[in-house]
Order: sequence, then structure tokens, then C-alpha cells
Amino acid sequence: RLLPDDQTSVSLDALDSCLDASETQLVVAIDLANPLAMISGGQFFLDYDETLLDFVSADVADSNFVELFETVNETTGEIDYAVSADFGSSNGTSVSTTLATITFNVLGDFCDEAALVAFRPHSPPTRVTEFGGGEVLPYLADLGVVTNDSLAPSVAAPADIALNADAGGCDAELSFVNPIDAPVPIGATQAPGIWYVDRYAPAAFEQQFFDGDNRLHHEISSADSMANRPASFSSTFYNTQGRKYDVDIPTGQKWSIDLYIPSGWATSVRRADLWATTRDSQDAIVGFPILGYTSDDPNDLGNPGAASPTPRFRVYTQDTDQELGNGATADWVDLGLPVGFSYDRWWTLETEMTDTTYVHRLYDDTGTQVLTYVDTITYGAVRTSDLIVQAYNFGESYDVYWDNVSTGPDGAFATDDCSGVNLTYERSDDPLLGLSDPFPSGVTTITWTATDDCGNTSSDTQTVSVAAVNDLAVAVELSPTVDVGPFDRCITFELIDSSNAITPHSEVMTFVGGVASGTIEVPCGDYVCITARDSLHTLRTTDNDHFTVVGTQYVADFTATGDDDRLVGGNLNDDQYIDILDFGVFIGQFGTTPSADTTCATIAPHADISGDGTVNAGDFGFIQINFLEEHEMRCDGSVLPSTSEGYAIGRPGVLRGPVTSISVDELLGRGMGRLATADLNADGILDQFDVAAFLSGARPAHLADVDSDGVVTVADVSLLASWLDASDPRADVNADASADFNDLVFVIERFGMRFDF
Repeated sequence: RLLPDDQTSVSLDALDSCLDASETQLVVAIDLANPLAMISGGQFFLDYDETLLDFVSADVADSNFVELFETVNETTGEIDYAVSADFGSSNGTSVSTTLATITFNVLGDFCDEAALVAFRPHSPPTRVTEFGGGEVLPYLADLGVVTNDSLAPSVAAPADIALNADAGGCDAELSFVNPIDAPVPIGATQAPGIWYVDRYAPAAFEQQFFDGDNRLHHEISSADSMANRPASFSSTFYNTQGRKYDVDIPTGQKWSIDLYIPSGWATSVRRADLWATTRDSQDAIVGFPILGYTSDDPNDLGNPGAASPTPRFRVYTQDTDQELGNGATADWVDLGLPVGFSYDRWWTLETEMTDTTYVHRLYDDTGTQVLTYVDTITYGAVRTSDLIVQAYNFGESYDVYWDNVSTGPDGAFATDDCSGVNLTYERSDDPLLGLSDPFPSGVTTITWTATDDCGNTSSDTQTVSVAAVNDLAVAVELSPTVDVGPFDRCITFELIDSSNAITPHSEVMTFVGGVASGTIEVPCGDYVCITARDSLHTLRTTDNDHFTVVGTQYVADFTATGDDDRLVGGNLNDDQYIDILDFGVFIGQFGTTPSADTTCATIAPHADISGDGTVNAGDFGFIQINFLEEHEMRCDGSVLPSTSEGYAIGRPGVLRGPVTSISVDELLGRGMGRLATADLNADGILDQFDVAAFLSGARPAHLADVDSDGVVTVADVSLLASWLDASDPRADVNADASADFNDLVFVIERFGMRFDF
């Protein structure tokens, strides 16, 4: 009760009206207020709830007074107590004071109990006495609401989060924006991660390409109007048609969505809103903050043919005048249209929930804030439990397009059976950082703490693990035509930053029809350029036209799209050129059948360029077509090859040109003696004449080593003869497309040759 400010009063006040687990006693003060004369004494007749309180003591609190009498009946819960001025030193008091305190042990938990201690009717009554004996009957106020809560609130931290670092660095922001790049998951009933029906299902709620990108298409159909729905859904309640998505957004966070408003909405009656459901610390629904657009007629709601459509943005509040003292009126508040408003563009609807307000904001498509409304009526909301995307069925069909649904970072879920809960969090990396600040690579612990109104606390932890990798969405195409596959190849990427530092990364990719694509993980960093090569088969290519950052990932394209960035095949020794040395590598493996697949651990050489599993004339075609082609330069202009074979002999650091002719002696001197088998015309030089000999049908002598033991012996002749007798295709050792006597001659002529270099 409110105490009159012009009358002497005596009130019972708790020194602490909310006791937590550390407090076992309730102390009640007998307070004198507004004495209009010198007060020299008082007598008080009280009762208390003996089931909840156990009397301990009553004590004078003002040094001007002494105890006159004290009687306590703990069975009935009654106290008679009187104080008197200590006339030897004082005549009493003429100012407000605490006359006495009464201490109780608290017997158990209770919530919001009023009048635990109260003035009871008595004759003579509770009163105070003026100096000189005059009686004053004061205004009396019983003990107000008191809570004894020894139980800590319940708190559950959100699920742990694991993600890769954002492209451009090694940290990551928690992003809860859905750009509608994937099909929209919908369902008839509530489920995690599902958009489920709210009120009545719209005709469509799906991903659709619109205005240059994938959007959320929300269709309202006249077939679902009030006149056409089943009888059980005939009321206007079901004209609001949308879908709901469960979230757990704490105070201090936002949610938002983009809405496209076409010019037709200026004259046709349309409506689209972003709703939310908010809850208090007892998990009771306390609000429906809504921000949206409508063009209905305020004087003719729901009529699609209304005379005066009025385009405007608006919010829904629990009290339109924001003054709960005169009662609450929940309704819409019109905001009008912002300065500079125009149609056929995107507008962002955003709501932020603070500890005490809902802040509604509207942004245009440049990110400029153009409207704001602060709603102070939240009824103690501490979290948002779901978002609802709604449109209204006026009886006409129309389409609504949404994009970039931001559901905000999840917060802890806290409740308390007895009082309100304040929820806070602290990051282990920096307590001053919020959930929207980037998280560093590694593991960051978020400690969520729930504190109830009485001071009890409990905590739970959540971890955010950021891997020190970035996502790279990449497509790679091999050139020229390769086998349809599928087959695996190890692609080595070089990621280059602004200081020209190079970070290599190799990844096995599966090629189908000559193309491999997907999202791979690369070491995190701030990169400006990327190259790619298959170190066993191709030259290096630099992506100068497509490498960029989209969202949180890098994007690169090594295909024929735009600049032709396909990986050119034929470079079998991973140097700078496709030249006679690659022909030598090819001849050394000609006729073999290695697996078409390679890994990043496959040891060179591997001359199956085409990916058909056989080293044959088809692989020679790559060398022939691309002869003398060389690596593309990196973004920094460097062309250094990856092996020392790219340098001129005796001139460290000086690049050689492509090799078109080299003696067998020089091959041996450079440790490349294996290539000598490509000297098909046996003139001691590996050059274009050997290429011509191959085209004329000459084949490398190593094919005569039928059993592949490194030397041509009688065993090879015998094995070949058995193949010929069995008409085995393997008998065509000279690769002339015929298994016959010429193959036997081919082996015999090379009897005794060794291939151990």
C-alpha cells in the first residue's frame, strides 16, 4: 500500500526482501515515518506466518528508545512489543527512524509472499505516543512481498559450435544468416531446423530464383482464402498464413529479414510481417514483437477492394501508448513510409531485444537506417523462442519474396521457479567481446551465468571451435579432353597473399568428364591470388579472373569459363615446360597400365595423362599438342618452377628454356638416365627425330622386358611365346596393334638389355 505523505505511519519493512541460499534469516524493521510531533513511545501488535517463519528475537533499533515489553506466542504466531523513550537521555524522536527490528529464521522456500508479518487487530491498538502522553494512531503498512529462494536457476548453454575460419583471415564470426542458397526445409509440425506451419500453411514456402538470386518465395493463394478453406479454418484468424522457425535468441541480440516490395503493392492490398515470440524467465510467453509492411485500408481492414489502400510500415506492441499505468492496449502502431521510400527494391526488417525494450528498425537496400520504433513494454522478456514469417490472405493471390533470414546467435536457456533471471555471458578470450565479435582460431569457451532476483547463480559453458582453415569452393578442368572417368588426381594449389608469400595445399579431387568441383579446406589466410596444377601431369595455371571471397569462403575457377584457366596436360616432370624431357618420361612408361587414380603421395612419374589407366598413344597426344607450352606466371609475376630441373646447367637460379634436344650422355650426367630409353633411333640424342620415329611405329626397348624384371632373358621369350599360343592381347609387346611373330622378333633382338638405370 502507498503511505500518505502527510500522515504519521508505521510500516513493516524487510531489510532484504529476496533471500538467497546464503541467507537463513529474515529481519523485519518497524519503521516510523513522518512523525508530526515528538514521539516518545510505541506499542505494536503483530502476527506472523509461523509455518514459514521461526521467531528469534526482537530488538530496539533507535538509541533514543528502550524496550518496554515483549511477548511472543510461537504457537499462534503473535508478537506484542513496545518501546519507550529513554527519558534519562532522550525524549524520543521527531524524525523518521527504525524503532525496532524483529529477526526470524526462515523455515523453507517461498515465492512472493505478502504480509508474512502484519499488524493484527488489538485493543488497545497499535499506536505511537507523543511526548506528554498524547495518542497517535498512525497509518499502518504490513510487510510487503518477500521471497526466500535457496535454489539456483536452471541454465543450459547453447550447443557447442565448430566452424572454419572466414575467408580473409584465421578468425570467424558467428553467422546465423540464411541466404536461401539451399532448399527451404518445411514441415507440418514443429521440429528443429524446420519451418513449420503457423496458423495456416501458405500455398508455397520455397526457394525460388528471383531478382538475380535464390530467394524465399512465400505464396498466398485465393484458393486458401476464408471462403475456400475447410470449415474448421474459416475464421479470419487463419487469413494470416506463414511458417515458424524455432530459435533461442537471448537479450542483447537481433533478428532480421529482407523483404522485396514491388510497385504493385502501392495500390493492391498486401501485407507481410516478421513476427517473434518472446518468453520470460519462467518460460511463459510475454510478447509478440512484430515489424512489417501493409497497404490495407485502416478503415476497411481485410477488404482487397478497399477504397483507400494505405501503404505503411508498422509495429505491434503490447501497449500502444507505452503507459501501463492507465491499462494496456495491444495493437498496431503505424510508422508510415520513410523519406526516400520507393518500390521494386529490398527493405530490411530488424528487431533487437534489450533487457527492457524491443527496438524495431527498418533499413533500405544501401544499409541506411530509415525508421526506428522503441517499444518499452516487454513484460520481462529474456529470450525469443521462435520467428514467424507471415503474409495475409485478403482473398487474392500474390507472391512475397524474402531473403537473408537472420536468426541471431543462440543464447543459453535459463528459468527459475521463484523469480526473474538475468542471463550474462563471458568469453574466455576477452570478457569485453560479444557474440557478434570474431572468434579466433582454436577453442573459445563461453560461460553463461544465470542470476535470479535473489542472487542465486548457476553457470553452464559452450565452446566455439574455429579451425585454422578456410573453405575454398573450386572447379578444376583438365585440358585437352581426358577420359570421362571418374578418376582421382592430386591438385596442388598455391595461395598467395599481398606480401607474395605462398601457401601450398594439395587435395585429391575426383574428375568426371574432365571436371572436378567442390569445397575444400585450405590453410587460413588473407589471400589475393591462387594457382593450381597437377604436379604429375599438368602445367601451372593462375586464376586471374574469378578468385574472390563470397560470404565466408574463397571461390576459384580453373575451367574454360571466362579466361581459359584449364590445367594443360603433358608436363610429366613438374618443371616449367612441356618439352622433349616429358616425351622421355612418357616413353619410359609407354605400354604400362598404372591406375588412373593418383593420390598426393603417388611417386612420379605417372604418364597416364588421360586417366584411362593405360600409358598409350593417347597420352602422347597431350605432349604433341602442347609441346613447348609453359607455366603461367603467378600473380606476383614469378615463373620459378617447382624443381631444380627448371634451371640451366651450371647456372644456379637462371632459368633454362624448353629442352628440344639433349644427348644421352647429358641425361645420364643430370641423373635422368631413365629417359635414355626414349632415344628410339639410337643416335645418342633425344630430340624430334625420336618423336618422328615414335610416330612411324618405333617403340621403346623396355617393352621387351616382358616379365618386368629389368633384363631381357629367355624367360621373357618363353612368357611371350605362351601369350602368343593363348592369343593373349598382352603379346602385342611392340604396340603395333597386332600380336604376332613380329613381337617375338622385337624381344629376341633386345636379348640381354638391362633397364636398371
